[in-house]
Amino acid sequence: MPRLARIAAAALLLAGCQARPHVFSPDGPALADGPGGVDKVGVFVAGVDGAPEALDAALRPALAARLVALGVAASDRSAHRASYILEAQARTAPDGGRVVSWRLVDADAEIAALMEQAVPAAGAAWEDGGPELAAALAGEAARRLAALIRDAPPAPAPAA
Repeated sequence: MPRLARIAAAALLLAGCQARPHVFSPDGPALADGPGGVDKVGVFVAGVDGAPEALDAALRPALAARLVALGVAASDRSAHRASYILEAQARTAPDGGRVVSWRLVDADAEIAALMEQAVPAAGAAWEDGGPELAAALAGEAARRLAALIRDAPPAPAPAA
């Protein structure tokens, strides 16, 4: 889906959504206090422009689930007016590898955080975009994004 269509869809979601019993509601999981309140109002995971469709479809829910597991309200299905939007762009790096540039945008269209992530796959593994690649990208991205949201340095990645 083109980036403009995703942004338009996210804007429609933000304009029309009401409180529901999701992670954004008081019935949802207890959330940590971040300096900007990002983890209280929630994050709408909009997807990755430039990624293969299968990878984008697997990555959005995986990333939302990992963020929730880290105490940040997140969804790839619903948002509300105050939600932050997490959008991304995949591109080819000068060395031929892939890079995903993440951008967290607040309800006032101000950039709240930026992050780049090297993709641990290329060629057919990137094009196939299987659940293993989506899980690997979501795990690292969620850990780093949660740290950015809380304005703290990211914890070291667990040993493989």
